[in-house]
Amino acid sequence: LLADNSISAIWQMDLKLVFTYISPSIKNIVGYTVEEWVGTRLSKHTSTKEFFKMAKKALYAIKHYKEFKYLTFETVMLRKDGTEIPVEITAKLLFNKKGVPVGIQGNTRDITERKKAEEALRESEERVRTILDKIQAGVVLIDAKTHMIVYVNSMAADMIGLPKEDIFDKVCHKFICPAEIGRCPITDLGQSVDNSERTLITANGKSLAILKTVARLTLNGHEYIVDSFIDITERKLAELELAKHRDKLEDLVKERTGEVERSQKSLVLLMEDVNEINQELKNVNTMLDATNNELEAFSYSVSHDLRAPLTRMDGFSKALIDSYSSNLDDKAVHFLNRIRASSQHMARLIDDLLSLSRISREKVSRQKVDLSQTASKIANEIKASEPGRQVDFKITKGFSANADRKFVVIILENLLGNAFKFTGKKENAIIEFGNETIDENEVFFIKDNGAGFNMKYYNKIFTAFQRLHSDEEFIGTGIGLAIVQRIINKHGGKIWAESEEGKGTTFYFRFE
Repeated sequence: LLADNSISAIWQMDLKLVFTYISPSIKNIVGYTVEEWVGTRLSKHTSTKEFFKMAKKALYAIKHYKEFKYLTFETVMLRKDGTEIPVEITAKLLFNKKGVPVGIQGNTRDITERKKAEEALRESEERVRTILDKIQAGVVLIDAKTHMIVYVNSMAADMIGLPKEDIFDKVCHKFICPAEIGRCPITDLGQSVDNSERTLITANGKSLAILKTVARLTLNGHEYIVDSFIDITERKLAELELAKHRDKLEDLVKERTGEVERSQKSLVLLMEDVNEINQELKNVNTMLDATNNELEAFSYSVSHDLRAPLTRMDGFSKALIDSYSSNLDDKAVHFLNRIRASSQHMARLIDDLLSLSRISREKVSRQKVDLSQTASKIANEIKASEPGRQVDFKITKGFSANADRKFVVIILENLLGNAFKFTGKKENAIIEFGNETIDENEVFFIKDNGAGFNMKYYNKIFTAFQRLHSDEEFIGTGIGLAIVQRIINKHGGKIWAESEEGKGTTFYFRFE
């Protein structure tokens, strides 16, 4: 059902690159039906050049399958009518019970609209760069928060006397009026444009008189400062001589003033192009919002349509056990209980998948949250769920963070719940919540003395569905830590773990 309703074409092929399965959505992408596609070789659906590229990737993955996880790459495929279509392919190996590769599985997504948007944005950015490099003024784009230079045009580099690469990603004060940093216009600039005369110190120590125009600019939600300047050294010298030679120098002053006006007009044209880019970015964001809405509707449909048969399966199995267990042998009752456990596990998977999707879309609303108090409340609820277990929760008081309260609850429920679960076979179970300072950052930790895990499998623990223990050892869906990592990332923070088999695990996390 998931494959049949997917926007992407989901497929499988053997190691000879012959397709053994394809979902119906392939027709919407390239025009072929499932019957026309299955049994064909990959080379039929792409150019010889692209086929050899993909075949090379597949052969490399098969040869190095012990290190291979999955590949994601962009390529070009052929429609049924012979035209080309850009696609994004994600593929992974299929293994038999002996762990030997037997095929390849993946999905193919039509990225035509994305490529059009990227090309339109690239062309717009190229037009802006062309204009900036041709106007007779130095232009520097500065990050308003960090004061780092993120763009410099050719004229500005020439005036400073250094190659662009030596100026890019440096603090602007190092190159622009360093002797006057105490009254730098960037520091005090509001929403208005600032025009002022300043001094530019070149790379060889020469001082240039410049006329600066500094304005604030917002691009895709980020604040920048546009600093444009022209060399007015000659004009300043002319002004010194103007008192003695006013009549002779009047024409020269007018000429320089005209250059300033032309430079200002060029800057206005630049701002118009920037606004055009902003509009194109808004259009791309609108397309992304529409796609997210479609995915949300699809998630709801999958949840509703799958949950109903699972509930009926569980209910009917329970009814059979309750009403007919006396007429069934132990093996039949065991099978019915296995059916119930599997349907309940599938229901939990659906809930966790929806939670993972929902968290990706929700916005972070920060406030001061008492982490210690929240952890204590969750620990009491966990202990009440299994009153027969003896677990020592050590929650250090007084810790708080600037974070989203609802997300903090999800983080602590998952991490404390995991610690409780994986100490289930420990007689003297200890779970500790505290904090420490690492690299001058406040870091919180949740530590247990439970089962632990082998650190060589560390790269799996934050990946959805990647579990290091079987359901017979510890029940679970493999989604919880993926959810926690996604929440931490939304806060601009970091989460990591240290563990040793049989000695327990410590999870560290921090917020930005």
